[in-house]
Amino acid sequence: MYRFILLFGLSLIFFSMNAQENPEIKLNWFKFKSDKGKFVVTVPGELREKIDSSNTPLGPLVMHTFYFQPSANSGHSNFMYMVQYCDYPEGALDVKDESFVSDFFESTRNEAAFSINGKVIYFSPIKLNTLPGQFWRIHYKNDTAVIKTKAYLMKNRYFAVQTITFKSLASNMDTDKFFDSFQILEN
Repeated sequence: MYRFILLFGLSLIFFSMNAQENPEIKLNWFKFKSDKGKFVVTVPGELREKIDSSNTPLGPLVMHTFYFQPSANSGHSNFMYMVQYCDYPEGALDVKDESFVSDFFESTRNEAAFSINGKVIYFSPIKLNTLPGQFWRIHYKNDTAVIKTKAYLMKNRYFAVQTITFKSLASNMDTDKFFDSFQILEN
């Protein structure tokens, strides 16, 4: 059931392994707001939107993926910046049931790792205001690349905020700035 969430976002992971961090280049960050998506985030480039749908046992689901993929050697620490959301049928997500939330995130992160032949290195529960969430880190591409994800549940909506980078650049201020700027507009 949760496999749908990951397949669309991970299908965007076709980045160039030539990107390198250049601390001398100043990045132009700006605030991006999606009224329909009900979120705002600060991002270092123009976000594109990709919309995919899939029939699932719960019915048709639509994944909205907003992403920025910097060009190689552009000074970015990350290959990809993404925000995704997917609305589930009313009542499908029990965000007040801690066991359900834990199982949902476990299934989601494990499927993410499996789908790219990666390994979950770390995960931890988090909150955004009062919303349940989870942070995880997946290593893949023979342990050379890293996907960091902060995921949240709000009513019947799933959000994922992600960056992708080289393992050697995994601790970078660009990821922190991107993650810390993410806000959900209504809950």
